[in-house]
Amino acid sequence: MEIRNIGKSRLLYAFFLPVVSWQYRIVFRNIFVENRKNVQANQPVLVAANHPTAFLDPILLSMVTDGPVYNISRADYFAKPFNSFMLRGFQIAPIFRSSEGFSGRDRNDGTFDYIVNKLRDYVTFCIFVEGKTHHEKQVLPLKKGIARIAFSAFEDKSLENLQIVPVGFNYSDGLALRSEVKVIMGTPIFIKDYWQEYQENPNQAILRLMNAIKEQMMRNIIHVADLADEPMVDRLLTMLRNDHPKHSVPVIQYNAGTYHKEKELVDSINSMPAEEKEALNERSKQYFSALKKAGLDDETLVQPGQGSWKWILLFVAGLLPAIFGGVLSWPGRYIAQRIVKARMKKKEFRTSVWMAVTAVLNMFIYVGTLITGLVKGNATLVALALILPIVFWFYWYYTDRMRNWWSARKALSHPDRDKLLSLRKSVFGLKH
Repeated sequence: MEIRNIGKSRLLYAFFLPVVSWQYRIVFRNIFVENRKNVQANQPVLVAANHPTAFLDPILLSMVTDGPVYNISRADYFAKPFNSFMLRGFQIAPIFRSSEGFSGRDRNDGTFDYIVNKLRDYVTFCIFVEGKTHHEKQVLPLKKGIARIAFSAFEDKSLENLQIVPVGFNYSDGLALRSEVKVIMGTPIFIKDYWQEYQENPNQAILRLMNAIKEQMMRNIIHVADLADEPMVDRLLTMLRNDHPKHSVPVIQYNAGTYHKEKELVDSINSMPAEEKEALNERSKQYFSALKKAGLDDETLVQPGQGSWKWILLFVAGLLPAIFGGVLSWPGRYIAQRIVKARMKKKEFRTSVWMAVTAVLNMFIYVGTLITGLVKGNATLVALALILPIVFWFYWYYTDRMRNWWSARKALSHPDRDKLLSLRKSVFGLKH
């Protein structure tokens, strides 16, 4: 599989990334990014990241950092010519893994050489160091390939500033639309600090470097030690987030949001005695079961402001733009949903594929409207093409607000409201 053509379709990358960026604002209600400047442009940077979703993670990193980001992905994705063209256009190189039916470590030599040469150009290259895609909130054992690449690059190219930046992608629910994600970027680890030890004892230096990466990733990623606790953790994290209302605009915010509170909560659960944990689990299940029986949700129960009558002004003023955006985006949403339902067996791929399909179809709508306007000299069509991404996003924002308004109004008048709030308070005991 040829590596040399990767990244040459820069026009595809430059043109498509803004379109995809708007799709991310649709997929996610909020995107939080902490320490984005830790991944510096015009420096040789290897990003060591987890990989909860198939394609959302690599493009998201490109969106929130200053320079283009190169990535690797499993080689079987490149089997079809169109897929290969798109992946290479987005500066993604194939990696051959035995777990995916490939054998022979030498097959990756071309990819490793490509990474080393790109680092010489002072770019950022992202490597998903767990070696697989998984949506569970847990840090898996790390693969040592990133350390071997780093030392090889430092040795062959003498890259004085070569660094590894551990990055954590934390999705509230990576399998659902209109969720939120927190991207936590760690402190750069400079390879020069390990070079002398590597010359004397390569294995020891690699081990120490991997431990340094793992230590930061454990700080940057929500880690549930026992996956049996994950359903309870999801319930508790939902409650914690809802206790801290956030603005929907701007979608991308350069702070950690509630990440550090979430991390503190999950770490406390990991170290909690079994009896105490089981009691907490039962209280949370009881509360969410009562919510479901009442036909309510936690967010609008504890945020009565979402049911304020002032939102009526938005609903009236925004009705036509929302209908317009909903109608025009419907074909893309419908086709994407059909494809996901029919073909996507793995959960980790569903949101990524939905986003990719809608992005491609919406791009045709943008471009078609723009070209038609330019050819006909119609300024209205040209202006429409430019605002279509905003109208598409507004449809989702409007429907979110409308849905939450109805839910909050229902919660405000529900006869069991006080009982539910009391039950909710008993879950945590106001400790968070």
